[in-house]
Amino acid sequence: MQCQICKDKEACVHVKQIINGAVTELHACLECAQKQGIDVNGPTGIGCMLFGSPELADAPVQTGPDTSCPECHMRASDFRRTHRLGCPGCYTAFGEELAPMLRGMHRGRAHVGKVPAGEHGVVELRALEEQLVLAVDEQRFEEAASLRDRIQSLREA
Repeated sequence: MQCQICKDKEACVHVKQIINGAVTELHACLECAQKQGIDVNGPTGIGCMLFGSPELADAPVQTGPDTSCPECHMRASDFRRTHRLGCPGCYTAFGEELAPMLRGMHRGRAHVGKVPAGEHGVVELRALEEQLVLAVDEQRFEEAASLRDRIQSLREA
């Protein structure tokens, strides 16, 4: 794709702006983008926007012991520096450190995936039933009674 400004070089900077529903896109070469005042060295990925740029990762951040994943042997300090996990086992190994981040990004700590239309009640019912079993096992009977009532109202609906 050619630069929309100089129409000479290959575009390597792509900017998409949405203002009041109107979408505008700009495809420019590096030199033209810099002349337009676009920060070509700024955060570019969603990970950078959520966690900060990798250049800031050198700042000392110590939130827990330097544990490692038993599967891929990635260390907690590596995760704090790169904000990337090495394997699915890292979610378990670094669970305590990940929990606040996941709660901030998602509705909860568990990903339930997409649910077909009309099936949201079934998913909610299963979750409530699991919570009910846990509440009874832990002898939280007032909470269990409340969960039981919610389950009954969902089944009736």
